[in-house]
Amino acid sequence: MKNKAVFIIGCDSGFGRLFAIKCAKSGILTFAGCLTEEGTKNLEDETQHLPGKLYTVLLDVQRMNPSKMLIILS
Repeated sequence: MKNKAVFIIGCDSGFGRLFAIKCAKSGILTFAGCLTEEGTKNLEDETQHLPGKLYTVLLDVQRMNPSKMLIILS
């Protein structure tokens, strides 16, 4: 996935978190949406020394209106 990026939601725990870490380990530019500040901090701490750059975004998709989701995903 050279010159590509991924945006993953639900990265506080579970599958989203594991997938974000796997992408960063693979050198993929990763944007990780987390619901809590604690989730963003923990993920940043865990991935700071991995080959891929990982950026966390504080994000509550349940409270977003669909038009804002399109802007984020485009």
